[in-house]
Amino acid sequence: MEDQNPRRELLKGGLATLGGWLASPLIPKKQSERSLQTSSPLVTNDIAYVWSGALTHSSIKINVSMKYSSKVQILYQDESGSELLTEPLDLLDRSSQTNNIASFTLNDLKPDMTYLYWVVSNGVILRKQGRFKTPRAGVYSYKFAFGNCCKTGSESSIFLDIAKQEPLFFLQLGDLHYENITIGSQGLYREAYRKALSSSTQAAMYSEVPSVYMWDDHDFGGDNADKNSNSADAAQRTYRQCVPHYPLPKAEGAIYHSFVVGRIKFVVTDGRSNRDPSSQFDDSNKSMLGKDQKAWLKNELLRGKFDNPLTIWVNNVPWISQKDADTWAGYSTERNEIANFIEENEISNIAMLGGDAHILAIDDGRNNRFGDAKKNLFPVFHAGPLDSNPVYRGGPYEQLAPQLNNNYGIVEIFDYGQGIDVFWSGYHVAESSDADGRRSFNNNQQVGFSFSMPEPQNKIIADDHKVYLPFTRKAP
Repeated sequence: MEDQNPRRELLKGGLATLGGWLASPLIPKKQSERSLQTSSPLVTNDIAYVWSGALTHSSIKINVSMKYSSKVQILYQDESGSELLTEPLDLLDRSSQTNNIASFTLNDLKPDMTYLYWVVSNGVILRKQGRFKTPRAGVYSYKFAFGNCCKTGSESSIFLDIAKQEPLFFLQLGDLHYENITIGSQGLYREAYRKALSSSTQAAMYSEVPSVYMWDDHDFGGDNADKNSNSADAAQRTYRQCVPHYPLPKAEGAIYHSFVVGRIKFVVTDGRSNRDPSSQFDDSNKSMLGKDQKAWLKNELLRGKFDNPLTIWVNNVPWISQKDADTWAGYSTERNEIANFIEENEISNIAMLGGDAHILAIDDGRNNRFGDAKKNLFPVFHAGPLDSNPVYRGGPYEQLAPQLNNNYGIVEIFDYGQGIDVFWSGYHVAESSDADGRRSFNNNQQVGFSFSMPEPQNKIIADDHKVYLPFTRKAP
């Protein structure tokens, strides 16, 4: 139903001034009233894109890319359902601006709260409202979406379907674009982000859903790119400038990182920045992750065993694979080393979300036996491609959907304080829909899997960046 509130109509026109809004607090739009419309772009001509991420229970980062140099601010307030908010709107000065990219961090947010925000320049609200929801710290149930591989600037309706699922965040596992940049130009990477995020459907989703982003080859440095890519440094520097990301272990180089939402640890590895060439002989000298990142990964998995009910390893290339040199099959010695580490330390609370497979597939662990003991290591879930070409990579997998594009995944976490239940659902989006653009999510589910994890063993925390092999419990 069309909202007749005159103040909101003024906001929709992008003509409201700050003075008017501070004098008349906005009545927030109810959750049930919102809808995504591709016919009404969410980005004005002055803004290239708005990108939010690094979501925590008390903060979020929002990056704004302007088409010209100007002073940019963020206006935001919490949403309290049908009640009129009495707290004043907060106004933040931009914290930094480089090449017309302004970066903001909103702190001291309330947990488990939905927020609305607007981009403001020179006293004028330029953008229709965006939104995000903060999680709670500790025991918390939620769902998030993930996917990978979409054509540069894709206008696919799949992004609207993802937003309609109302995930807490969207995990992008690589190939956000297919620009295949092979020269050291940060300008080319900034332009690639602009092309991707300014499409009407992607802008609609990213305005509703914060993201976590890890690249793969085509958005890092070209097909099958590795550490020798001429554009590696430019890619890494531009990621740090443009992407609203969680803290990274190092100020330069690879962009691997970890974060916790609720009680679930996410470990995100960078399979491109430190990768030796796939043509190199596969022995202990060949690495996909590099020495430092591999030590960091082992430590994160080990800490997760004792501190978190589940550790989700976000891995941007296929882990289960037999022969493709650009997957972990081409780095089988290192894969065996990591698998042995997991077996020897009896780490049983891992699940993996994989990228670059161009398929919708789930394996419950029966085909994931790469350690010397040949144990089932952990379940693996691939959800792609978003809208690029479907190509079967990796495997075998226990569940495999038909080879199509327009696929994404949903992960639901139910934390009941004595352990957790996890539900995986893989969806295919048909391009046809009814007149209102509605689709049945249930009818489009292609693969599914569920599992449970008990409480973590204890609350002992290992020192940062120190690996215990094997793990020795500290004395009380």
